[in-house]
Amino acid sequence: MGLQDRQRAQRFTHSLDVNGLALSRDGNRLLVACDDKNAYLWNVSTAAEIHRYPGHTNFVYAVAFAPDGKHIATGGVDRTVRVFELGTGQLVRAFDSQSNSITNVAFTSDSKFVFSSGDNIIHLWDIAAGKESRRFEGHSGPVPAMALSPDGKRLITGGDDKTIRMWDAATGKELYLLKGHTDTITSLAYAHDGRRIVSGSLDRTVRVWGLPAR
Repeated sequence: MGLQDRQRAQRFTHSLDVNGLALSRDGNRLLVACDDKNAYLWNVSTAAEIHRYPGHTNFVYAVAFAPDGKHIATGGVDRTVRVFELGTGQLVRAFDSQSNSITNVAFTSDSKFVFSSGDNIIHLWDIAAGKESRRFEGHSGPVPAMALSPDGKRLITGGDDKTIRMWDAATGKELYLLKGHTDTITSLAYAHDGRRIVSGSLDRTVRVWGLPAR
């Protein structure tokens, strides 16, 4: 049966470009980053808007759900990371110490910290304390790509310097350096078993990497 023969999927219409998506663990809620300076939470089954998260002053590029199901994070061109209560839409924290647009955000496995990337440093933000907790330094240019391992123990980043770097998420120590791409790395993803990663680049290639044994 072709896709055209199946029941039509839901549509979630926005006024301007959509830049980022995140799906909740139960698959029931969709989080969207939009050029209209807002993030949106949608009910997947009904296509009803649940919440709108305002506050950014420019395009929103990145969104993420916290593992505990209580918060979300957003980031964008205004160089701020914002943490909201998922259920009420109330702003919890705003962090604004990056020097470039924020392209990715991700929560730690305990939901107490948020990673952000975009400039040449990966930042780790302490939500309760309202300040930067750690910096992951090593890239020589902006870092458009970032992904956290399924167990939350490893962070991978990809940059304008054409390298992929793997970090210990708890300590900030650089563990491995992967080379091969000939242009900026734009996207990264972990396999579910955490043993491989996939990278995409402006060099028009997608590469699959087997990770060293831990």
